[in-house]
Amino acid sequence: EAWSITYPQSTIMPRDITTAFADNATITVKADKVRTLKPSFTVEWTYDSAAKTITDGGWTLNVSGTADALTVTGVKAAPDVAGMLDLRKAVTGGSIVAVGNSAFSGRSLEEVRLPETLTTIGKDAFSYCSALKTVTPFLPAALTSLGMAAFYGCPIETPLVLSNPALTSIPANAGYGVFRNGRFPSADLSQSGITTIGQYAFSANTALTMLSLPETLRTIGKDAFSYCSALKTVTPFLPASVTSLGAVAFYGCPIETPLVLSNPALTSIPELQDFGVFNGGRFPSADLSQSGITIVGRSSFHGNTALESVKLPKALATIGGGAFAEC
Repeated sequence: EAWSITYPQSTIMPRDITTAFADNATITVKADKVRTLKPSFTVEWTYDSAAKTITDGGWTLNVSGTADALTVTGVKAAPDVAGMLDLRKAVTGGSIVAVGNSAFSGRSLEEVRLPETLTTIGKDAFSYCSALKTVTPFLPAALTSLGMAAFYGCPIETPLVLSNPALTSIPANAGYGVFRNGRFPSADLSQSGITTIGQYAFSANTALTMLSLPETLRTIGKDAFSYCSALKTVTPFLPASVTSLGAVAFYGCPIETPLVLSNPALTSIPELQDFGVFNGGRFPSADLSQSGITIVGRSSFHGNTALESVKLPKALATIGGGAFAEC
């Protein structure tokens, strides 16, 4: 059936249609069913310094800070259909540099577009957005600060790229990892300055197949990549800079990349009950000879049926129960 929309001002259609219409123009389109649409989306965000808001005619967002450095702090009003949020659009009289703590937590978002000017994403900024599959870019190259649990519980499918040398941490918040339960197929951190990957940061991403780590990395937290059941390639595995490895860090990951631990400051492969750090791996060799490891914890390499050769360090004093069982 045919239906028409009258635009009261120069506007654009939602999503990716960028044709602007003149005042009071009427367009007719064919639809698969009768629909009602409130066409209130505009080309840009309009900043209201008095109300401390920005609006695009659909969303109205609360903001703080100065016009040239705005932080989006929350939602004042949302459109009837809240599936897509475009923060990449220009802001008349302002610029977005940050998304604040819990700004969009729990919202029914399916797609988010982030501005290249974004430097900060706060704690829980998009947590529990359980329908969020697309984030563009994921993440902006300008990003220097990432809050705890920022994307926790988001099934994002966009490949992750962290590329700013000034971004140094993926922080921990107990079991609420920044990207936990994501669904992106790859994560490239190689050009970032990350030194710490916190607890549960990427845990339970069952779609993750490829991981690139930075040479700046020193600490991999507990459960950081546990239950990433499709993870086969890690480059490098592991960086020579790593000095601390958390319990269960790669538990349940069928990694096929040969393992090399070479930092003399790395002294332990820790244990957590019967859940080993590399339990369930599929790498063909493990070279620990240049590390300072004194303890290989219980079940560390348990169940790696592909493991053919192991080189142990001279400093090794303890091998825990079942460390190499069923290899």
